[in-house]
Amino acid sequence: MLKDKRYHSACHEAAHAVVCLQVNQTFKCIRLREEIRETNYWGNGIVKSLGRMIPTDETIYRNDAWREAWVSVAGIVFEKLLRPHHSYAFMALFGAALNDYKDAVEWQRYSLYNTEDDREVERILFKYTLPPVRRLVIEHWNDIANIGTLLAQRGELSQTEVEAAMLTKREAANAG
Repeated sequence: MLKDKRYHSACHEAAHAVVCLQVNQTFKCIRLREEIRETNYWGNGIVKSLGRMIPTDETIYRNDAWREAWVSVAGIVFEKLLRPHHSYAFMALFGAALNDYKDAVEWQRYSLYNTEDDREVERILFKYTLPPVRRLVIEHWNDIANIGTLLAQRGELSQTEVEAAMLTKREAANAG
């Protein structure tokens, strides 16, 4: 999973999508694209696969901050499970998940009624948000891999396609 960057990025996005569905949130689609980013001092850039989950209008206006925090950290949890020797902070800063971490912190802050205490926000995030999301990602690891494969092939999957991929995998397991 670590060797193919496109597949790796697709699985990262699949983790967001699977957790999103598990907390009864909706999304339009998950997307994968190639993007060149400058990543070093000399600025010669590298090509990197990046993804994005596109929310529905209903999700945007629902104001379920705790659910959004769970969905945001799903990618970081996926990265941490692949590289257990790295800290969550390392994964957020260098594992292409900085935006996920920032979003999770802000959603967590919002769910705590906009507290200004950054340490409290991070304490809550690490104590109450990451552990259950980790359990969800582990429980649905095969779904994430299956959806990641489809996303890497197609470049975009709708919520309906993600749900169908999860159901197909489950039906196959129950039949065998």
